[in-house]
Amino acid sequence: MRAFIEKTFGSIPKAGLLAEGVVLLLTGIGFAIGSPAVTWLWPLMDQSMTGVLLAALLVSYGSGSIFVACTVDWRAATSGGALALVIGFGGFALAMAWNAFTGQGPRALPQAIVLGMIALGSAYVFYASLRGGPKSEQFSLPPAPLMLRGGLLVLALGVAVLGFGLLAGWQGMLPWRVDATTAVLVGWLFIGFAADYVLTSLQGSTSACETLLCGLFVYDAVLLFPLLNRVMAPSSEAHAILFETIVGVVATAAFAAYYLARGYGRTWHWSNALSA
Repeated sequence: MRAFIEKTFGSIPKAGLLAEGVVLLLTGIGFAIGSPAVTWLWPLMDQSMTGVLLAALLVSYGSGSIFVACTVDWRAATSGGALALVIGFGGFALAMAWNAFTGQGPRALPQAIVLGMIALGSAYVFYASLRGGPKSEQFSLPPAPLMLRGGLLVLALGVAVLGFGLLAGWQGMLPWRVDATTAVLVGWLFIGFAADYVLTSLQGSTSACETLLCGLFVYDAVLLFPLLNRVMAPSSEAHAILFETIVGVVATAAFAAYYLARGYGRTWHWSNALSA
């Protein structure tokens, strides 16, 4: 079984990661601009900021996929992202299936089936990356700094609280309203990202940390300007929550930019995407 995993996982082409990243980037951009060619994938948005949030999540994961393909230890760097999709998409699919079975709560079965299939594929990638992927030590990479790994654990706690709060229906978790089904999807995605942060911190892989930071920075960058625009627009929503969100986005973006700029591992380069 182990030999099969190593053979299968080792044959995954980096071109697949690059293609996935490009598709997610384009889909995220489509949500950001409200393109009908993309928004039909999730026709439950009741506000433009919901599209921006989905765009930020998709673009974040897409940029992470491209970054993974360009890292030295690209196989080890896939485990956290795969776990995020298993929990995020798998949790949403199970929640929608349960609601359909009980006849209560929001239901989005077509989307749940598609996302559930993606979760199953991600589960195999996650298992294979842990069992068959090369380790960072093979590339003589230094471990990620302890301060960075500790910061990821703190971020994981905050993101997990946000995710569970959305699932529980708590008010004021976001500075705009979202429908119940979108809250379930985004809540599970946040919980998945929190698990990604914890796993990456515990593993201490340099490539995995840099991949996560890349996605985090892009996520914050996509959200920042629409949030700033809402500050200037008249709204009945609580501005205190909006300002808190902006502060959090700026702080986490600075955190990611600082460690990416240090280049402590030097694991990323375009030429890595062309190597085996």
